[in-house]
Amino acid sequence: MATLKGHTNSVSSIVFSPDGSMLATSSYDETIRLWNTRTLKHKATLIGHIDEISSITFSPDGKTLISGSRDSTIRLWDAKTGEHKATLNGHTTGVYSIVFSVGRELFASASWDNTIVLWNTEIGQRKATLKGHTSTIDFLSFSPNGQTLVSGSKDKTVRLWDTKTGTLHTVLEKNRGGDLHIVISPHGRTLLTQEDYNTFHLWDLKKGTHRIKISDEKICVRDFLFINGGATLIGMEWGSTFHVWDVETGKFERKIQAQHDIR
Repeated sequence: MATLKGHTNSVSSIVFSPDGSMLATSSYDETIRLWNTRTLKHKATLIGHIDEISSITFSPDGKTLISGSRDSTIRLWDAKTGEHKATLNGHTTGVYSIVFSVGRELFASASWDNTIVLWNTEIGQRKATLKGHTSTIDFLSFSPNGQTLVSGSKDKTVRLWDTKTGTLHTVLEKNRGGDLHIVISPHGRTLLTQEDYNTFHLWDLKKGTHRIKISDEKICVRDFLFINGGATLIGMEWGSTFHVWDVETGKFERKIQAQHDIR
């Protein structure tokens, strides 16, 4: 157990590098700090943003750290040296979410301007601006093959975007927005959207079509996990109760009661 000190305001994000050798922390003090996870020593302080930093993430190869800030910019940093590589401008208000595709060549950012921007990592160039959401974007994730970007919003829609063309593929409307879950299966064939705590939907991610609605007033699921390569879905209630469904049929299989509460 150790305490890492250095920031002068609240810490907004903490991420490990892909190989686990480095920890990056961002703060409302407008700085990012890099730490050696073995020695727990401070490596570098990254300075450049002029407002609170909302999101940081490492590229899949660990060579680049990307930060998004309320100053509406995105900055690319050399993760090894902490050197500033580029500043990207594409949003009109603060950036609060950044996600990478399966490779390191493409990433997406979401902003309070309700848009998503696709970026080419290598050249720091904006590829496309995705418009359509009318409220805060709560969920942003690439499909495992990187061909589809999934976004979920408080406007109560889930949108599927073609990452090659930057065009809208499908709008899924069977959700109520808010802080409910959206989950992509490991094989990328199934998308789960949660309508409320006892109702959720399974979609064909590639086709963007609705497959199955699962609803049970007796359950209150707060989290989901695909296992067995995406063939089995587990829903976890508050406490120690788990529900298991077959993803292909939507059939309820069993209920599991753990010995101790899981919080």
